[in-house]
Amino acid sequence: MRIRFLPFLFVLSTLLLGCNLFKKTSTEVGNPYPTNLNGMAILHINDVYEIGPLEGGKVGGMARVATKFKALQKEYFHSHLMLAGDFLSPSVMGTVRLGENNTKVNGAQMVDIMNKTGVTHVCFGNHEFDLDEEDLQKRLDESQFTWIAGNIVQNGSSGKKSFQRKGTNLPYCQVLYVSDEKKAWTVGVLSVCLDANQKDFVHYEDIYTSAADQYQLLKEQYKADFVIALTHLNIEEDRELARRLPQLKLIMGGHEHENHYETVGEVPIAKADANAKSAYIHRFDYDGETGKLSLKSELILMDESIEQDPNIQQEVQQWEDTIFSAFQAQGIDPRADVCTLKTPLDGLETHIRTQQTNLGAAIAQAMFACYEGADAAVFNGGSVRLDDKLEGKITQYDILRTLPFGGSIWKVSMKGEVLQQVLDAGLQNKGSGGYLQWHRISQEGTDWKINGEKLVPEKEYIIVTSSFLMSGREENLDFLKEGAPGIGAIEKPTASSPAIDIRIALTTSLEKGCN
Repeated sequence: MRIRFLPFLFVLSTLLLGCNLFKKTSTEVGNPYPTNLNGMAILHINDVYEIGPLEGGKVGGMARVATKFKALQKEYFHSHLMLAGDFLSPSVMGTVRLGENNTKVNGAQMVDIMNKTGVTHVCFGNHEFDLDEEDLQKRLDESQFTWIAGNIVQNGSSGKKSFQRKGTNLPYCQVLYVSDEKKAWTVGVLSVCLDANQKDFVHYEDIYTSAADQYQLLKEQYKADFVIALTHLNIEEDRELARRLPQLKLIMGGHEHENHYETVGEVPIAKADANAKSAYIHRFDYDGETGKLSLKSELILMDESIEQDPNIQQEVQQWEDTIFSAFQAQGIDPRADVCTLKTPLDGLETHIRTQQTNLGAAIAQAMFACYEGADAAVFNGGSVRLDDKLEGKITQYDILRTLPFGGSIWKVSMKGEVLQQVLDAGLQNKGSGGYLQWHRISQEGTDWKINGEKLVPEKEYIIVTSSFLMSGREENLDFLKEGAPGIGAIEKPTASSPAIDIRIALTTSLEKGCN
């Protein structure tokens, strides 16, 4: 077995990097007399940023997850609730500061509700590392569920080490112990996360090497009867994992936000919709004598047909009341209706940071409408922190989820040569928050066009943009500042103008005419 970090502790791998045993007892089951003592079931969700339901309460919400999990516990003695990464961020709730110390929430609401919902296992997602090291450690210590570290390692002052929860190393992988009426059997769970969020305090081991090492450890040292994977990878990486480890019996994935099911070779890959709009139930029945496994995976739509667990609903309500009060103090009513969308608006991070999306276009158009006499509008896609799609009934809270940092909108006069630099830098930033979204701008070949006409370097253009973009703090756009060469007159908004806050501008635009 090859453990690529802490090689000098290889002999202690079972203590520091090995798998934890998880043996379920009757005290951990909601119903002391479940109907199925044979087999095991997993309720699988992924990419959950919101504790409450969305679309006017019609879909999602952790209270519905709690209802389904309690029902599963009544059905199966051995039942687990697993989240395949991305839950600490992004969330507008996480941006709010509360209490005497003005402490940023930063995912505390998610951990609290996940604890109370009964989540048993999670893997890291790339958005967990949106938090700084100190806040991530707080969330780890607050959690009552098991984090499977897999290929995730902490960079410390003395080198690489395991992340810890309350002073104990996170398990490298996991073993689930199933004792049924026929014969006891064990299920190995390995975990890997893509390296999409590079931070100084985290190191990502190679996905496939780590997965292979975990598989070998689970099979050879822990004698797992079969192995499944809890992953936060893009679909191509999940497919490659299935090709490299064809013995896997299931990949429970995250990262993509739309439900997905396919089989690569004989390995099923399942992903649910983000924000618990749906969930997968995986039912396992294993014959220890023949080695035959029966697996049935069922996609559950978490809509109004599923009642919300009253206890979790009350806990969610308390968090919402506290955080919404903070917004109301700023003059924003999160529960106020804005409109009902006919077409979903795409704010997925993988899209809005790599291509023009209809949400990016809607925001840029709303910005443009704030001023008269402008030629075009442009802003950085990283301003959008939704990492989801807006659908159906939209409230002020959805606008806050979309643009949590706000910021004013400016009307800026700039030379064509500077505008071309800005647009070229936006393309250079593809894949990062500095990728630009725009209105009345297009590209044909290498030529930029402004309102259908080829950009002229010597011409003066009037561009509507965000105050952040004009700060020079965006990647490759440090030249874009007040008073910089090629930057002329700047008009800033009055307090009564929608341009005073990009969120107000978008709300005003959607209220006038939802797509």
